Amino acid sequence: MEDRLLTVGQVADVMGCGQSTVWRLLRQGRFLEPKRIGGMTRWLESELLFYIRNASKPSIVGASERSTRKRSITVKKRRSRRGRTSFSPKLSA
Repeated sequence: MEDRLLTVGQVADVMGCGQSTVWRLLRQGRFLEPKRIGGMTRWLESELLFYIRNASKPSIVGASERSTRKRSITVKKRRSRRGRTSFSPKLSA
């Protein structure tokens, strides 16, 4: 059996989440390291299926952390070139 190389979209479909979740988990060090081929990023299908079978669901989606983590919103005041003031809220952990 030949092992397929999956794109981030295919990985997200298999995991039942969005592409941004895959990238976030990778950035946090909680997901498989992809194979880089030229300018492409791919995951081996067999490694992904092994990861899914052996990982607990809360650690994949971060549900346990989300429920216990306190968050706050900070507002940053910005002034544009035209002198207009705008506020941009930012959610922080």
